[in-house]
Amino acid sequence: MSRSRPKLIFNQLIAAPPAQVFRAFTNASAMCEWLCDMATLEPQPGGRIYIKWSGSYYAAGEFLQVEPERLVTFTWQGRAEPKPTQVTVNIRPAQKGTRLRLVHRSLGRTAAWDQIAAEYEKGWLSSLENLAHVLEHGPDLRVVRRPMLGVNVSDFNAEIASRLPRHVGERRVSTGYAAAAPPQDGQPLAGAGPQGGAGAQGGAGPQDGQPLAAARPNSAPTPAASPESYSPLNRRASSSSSRRASTEVSCSTSSVAISASVSAISAMSSRSPASDSSALKLCSFF
Repeated sequence: MSRSRPKLIFNQLIAAPPAQVFRAFTNASAMCEWLCDMATLEPQPGGRIYIKWSGSYYAAGEFLQVEPERLVTFTWQGRAEPKPTQVTVNIRPAQKGTRLRLVHRSLGRTAAWDQIAAEYEKGWLSSLENLAHVLEHGPDLRVVRRPMLGVNVSDFNAEIASRLPRHVGERRVSTGYAAAAPPQDGQPLAGAGPQGGAGAQGGAGPQDGQPLAAARPNSAPTPAASPESYSPLNRRASSSSSRRASTEVSCSTSSVAISASVSAISAMSSRSPASDSSALKLCSFF
């Protein structure tokens, strides 16, 4: 940057009406959409302007001129900068939108201003490009161009898809145990027999696909089970049929308990006051 250059001049054609461009320099929310991360503006002569970025840099100043849809001028005092500078924004209607001319003047001529002027030039070029993109298309280029990890959606194509592993399909998982069928009339339970028989003492364990043998006492032979005596509660099997039967018995037991409580509550209305306390104790137990 030459020290003999006390000002920077930028021109930007924006396909948007002058009113939107003017709002981008005088409305805090609109300014954060393209220039900074936080802004406080009082767009009137003598009003304050404060803008800040996510880093440590910020700038403060004062509005000098505000002419709707034509002119905005404010001072600029950046953090750790030697002296204030001035920014002038001229807005003119164009055939395809708005022609913007921004002049950042009053820069110093010393060596200390070389880096500051270079940062100004870089910042205004990218910011004005972003302003045009936001007003014309919507997305903020600071977000669009942010480095991302992984594969971007725009980079995904048929070649990349061909290198990805194929779908292996659905795999069925089996437990390896077959459901136990209920015993027939006159048949003993599975795995039960007289003392010393198979399944009673040191018998072979269940094979793949077979239910677990029921545990039975060794002191007496097992009588044949009749349909009336057969109940899942008498078996300690791990098959799916036994579990379903146990669930049904539990549900039946719960139904009996609920019926008993309902009957007790119904009896409260017909009993004498002296007997109400016992009924209340029954209800509170449930």
